[in-house]
Amino acid sequence: GNLDPKWKVFPSILETKNISIVPVGDSASAHYFSLEHDGPSLALASKSVKLENRTLIIVEPRSVHPEQFRKKVRSNYGREITLSRRHWMGTLSEIWHGGHLGSPEAVIAEVTKSQNTIRQPNTVGLINENKFSLVSGNEYKRRYRVINEFLERKHEFSLAGSYWDKSLNWTFAKQAHSAIRTFSARLIPDLRECHLPLRVQNKYLNYVGRVDSQFAFLRTVQFAIVIENEANYVTEKILNALISGCVPVYFGPPLSEFGIPDEIAIQINGLRFSAYDAVKNCSQERADQIITFGRKWITNPLTLERWSIETGFERLASRIEALTLR
Repeated sequence: GNLDPKWKVFPSILETKNISIVPVGDSASAHYFSLEHDGPSLALASKSVKLENRTLIIVEPRSVHPEQFRKKVRSNYGREITLSRRHWMGTLSEIWHGGHLGSPEAVIAEVTKSQNTIRQPNTVGLINENKFSLVSGNEYKRRYRVINEFLERKHEFSLAGSYWDKSLNWTFAKQAHSAIRTFSARLIPDLRECHLPLRVQNKYLNYVGRVDSQFAFLRTVQFAIVIENEANYVTEKILNALISGCVPVYFGPPLSEFGIPDEIAIQINGLRFSAYDAVKNCSQERADQIITFGRKWITNPLTLERWSIETGFERLASRIEALTLR
């Protein structure tokens, strides 16, 4: 139901590997691959598929799907495939190098548009849906804090994404729902992650809501605030900022851990200065250097191949094929 639309092409890629997909619980199935943990499906699969042939493929982090990060849940799978070593819990764990980029032609076309865009210096923006999680370690509230940090300094801030203009009642309801989901995963909700609604009427805030093109929005600012859902994995957010020709002000795991050069962003994690300070203290010369380095890296054929959505799916399908042939 909530599966990312890009996954819709994955079954057709599996078919090219001569892998037959049958309903969960079918007696003919010798292997069970679960894209995110699902309790009822696991219960059905366990009746016919041996433990060593059950594989959990993890894409979402703990803040989104906390239940699949319980050791008791993981013990029902013989193998786990994740996007980050930081998500490993079992002995048979391996990395899947997934991707977030479209075709090379599409990426280069967007980069060209960005390169030809004139933007005002020191303009700052963020594009994210307003989300909530009371699972300890998530970074959703950091987005709220960083926005307010700029507004309190009377620095104009551009914001895109749904639900930032919702009421107090809506905000509390969402946080209550997150608390219930956290309890259901047998975790204690971290109430420090609760916060009040954002004051979108602030005169220094340019809130545009949901946008059709994140690239078009990001091309209106020089600095893009990039805050991962957790400091455990890398998503498309940093790549989109580079495609859009921005200086990423980045909160997340060390980029080098994922084969991304440090020079493409201002990395805040572990540093004492704030996002506001990072923007304020960044000279035009350094900003130009970061943008130039980022543009060269994101258009490099090796980068386009490594971070391609299609290539990432091909890697995963090939690994699934290899496991079914054991």
